[in-house]
Amino acid sequence: MDVGIYNENGLKPAPIDIDIDIDIDIDID
Repeated sequence: MDVGIYNENGLKPAPIDIDIDIDIDIDID
């Protein structure tokens, strides 16, 4: 599922989607 998301280096997958989701939730709160 996370095969199109890569870190700036382009080597490891960056599962930042979850981090961003949590960040947005806290921000909205």
